[in-house]
Amino acid sequence: HRYFGPLLWGIMPLWSVSFPCEAECMVSQSAKWMGAIAVLTGLVAGAGLPQRSYASTAERPAAGNTDHPIPGIVEPYCNDTGQISLNRCAANWLSVTTGLYRVVQAEVLLPLPEAQQTQLALAEDAWVEFKEAHCALVAEEVEGGSLYPMLLNRCLARLTNERIAALRTWGAVPEDSSAAETEMQDAYLTMAAPTSGEGPLLELGQLHWETYRTFHCQVEGSGQAEAETNCLARLAAERTAQLRELLGRRG
Repeated sequence: HRYFGPLLWGIMPLWSVSFPCEAECMVSQSAKWMGAIAVLTGLVAGAGLPQRSYASTAERPAAGNTDHPIPGIVEPYCNDTGQISLNRCAANWLSVTTGLYRVVQAEVLLPLPEAQQTQLALAEDAWVEFKEAHCALVAEEVEGGSLYPMLLNRCLARLTNERIAALRTWGAVPEDSSAAETEMQDAYLTMAAPTSGEGPLLELGQLHWETYRTFHCQVEGSGQAEAETNCLARLAAERTAQLRELLGRRG
């Protein structure tokens, strides 16, 4: 592997601007992000690093289709293992992943009817709150230490990749949707048990996740009961994996 940091730093000006964007402004912003992603994809390929791809809207796979590569940005290889450099690599990964998320979000949002745009906007708001609460929980044991920025930003980047995948309807649909829901609830209750010592962040994150999933799957289902059920089960399985990973960290 080659050192990826300089490639990301060269693109950082394109990605570092944080902006709230309503549906009407996303067209111009989308063009900006698309150009930057094209540059990034070429640099990643040129560096011989693994990469994920995302299809255009016309190539968007059916719900639950895993034939396409998972969308998103892989974690960069950081040649320098000093903590400052690792923190910087994690911050860069989050920045670029967030840029791609903005593009995909705009592509999915703009063609939707107004009512579904509102639902998706509500889903995005809840997802952002969930992401912040969950990753604060992941990194809270090292809060104030030198590891904290790396753990926090890695978590945020991973969840952003997962959100990109959800917007692209990527992911295996569990065969038994009720079992998927039960497994998710069991994982949550295990984490929330009084003996676990978890604070309000876990409950807050779960409440925001439930809101996010409800609105997202209403949009993805588009009034089709089976499609909405599959979406709910797919995201439940994803949430179970997140909770089990968190439980493993605590173990």
